[in-house]
Parts: sequence; C-alpha cells; structure tokens
Amino acid sequence: IQNSCCRYTCGLRRCDHVTASINQLGWLKVHNLFIYSFLNLLFTVLQTSCPVYLSEKLTFRNDIHNKSTRHKQMLSIPRHRSTMFQRSFSYQSAKLYNAYKHFISPCRDFKKKA
Repeated sequence: IQNSCCRYTCGLRRCDHVTASINQLGWLKVHNLFIYSFLNLLFTVLQTSCPVYLSEKLTFRNDIHNKSTRHKQMLSIPRHRSTMFQRSFSYQSAKLYNAYKHFISPCRDFKKKA
C-alpha cells in the first residue's frame, strides 16, 4: 500500500522503483513507523507513568535484584512460552527499549529528538 501511495504521489509507473522516492519524501517504512510509534508511546509511559496499566507491565532489571550490573537500567524481558506473547506490550517494550536505549534515555522530548 505504501509503495502504491508513493507511486501515485510521485507520478511513477508500476515498474519503477520507489525506494529513492520514499526517501526523498521523508516517509518511514511501515515497520520503522511502527517502531517509532511504539517507542513514542513507551517514552510517554516511562516519563509520566500514565496510563498506569501500561506502566505496571514494565520492570527494570534493578527492580528485580540489587546487584550492580551494566544492564541494570534495561527493561526485564518477561519469561514466556508462546510466540503469541511476543506480540504483547510488555515483551515488545522491553525488546525495543533495550535495543534503542541509547537514543531514548538522554531525550527530554522524544518527538523533537527523532
């Protein structure tokens, strides 16, 4: 759908490549847009602790034990047995936060930084 919209917007033919046009328009790919939106929500939850039902699902590693490790500021990935659980907020937020922690932590306003 995104490629079709780009072709329509830029007046490209069906056989033309759209990657350069998408980059020129400044559009994010659908997967990257999902990651950006999810990290934006996660940043808001971490900063404001609202909504409470989402902030309760987040656990930092230093909340689990008192050992001083280099990963103490990372979110703890919950144990799971099914692949369906990997779609949950608690799992996705831990995976994405730990992967992009260095970009999120120093920000005051996530939207302006990204």
